[in-house]
Amino acid sequence: MPNLQLCVICLIQVDSIVPYPNLVCRECSERAKNVHGGLPQHRGDYDGDNPLYIDRKKCWRIYKFGGYVTILDQYNCNTTVEFLSKYYNDPIKYVFLENMGIIKP
Repeated sequence: MPNLQLCVICLIQVDSIVPYPNLVCRECSERAKNVHGGLPQHRGDYDGDNPLYIDRKKCWRIYKFGGYVTILDQYNCNTTVEFLSKYYNDPIKYVFLENMGIIKP
C-alpha cells in the first residue's frame, strides 16, 4: 500500500511504497545539480553523484536497483556514509546497506 507523503521542496503529494523522511518528488529531483552545477550522473545499480542541490538545498540520492530516491539533507552531512548513518540510524539497516554494497565501511 503506498504511503502518501509531501515533497519537502514543493509540497505536492508523493506516492511512495517506503516512507522516506524528507522525500523529494520526481519533478523536483529532476532539477537537481551536482556539486559542479551539472546534471547528476547515475553509474550502475548503487552508485551516482552525491550530494546534489535543488533550489540551493542540499540533498542526497539513495541509488538502488537501477533507480534512486532523493532526500533532503536536514543534517548538512559531508559524506554519503555520514548521511546514510544518520538517515539509517538503526544499526541493522546500516549493516544491511553495507552488505548490499550501497555504503562502504
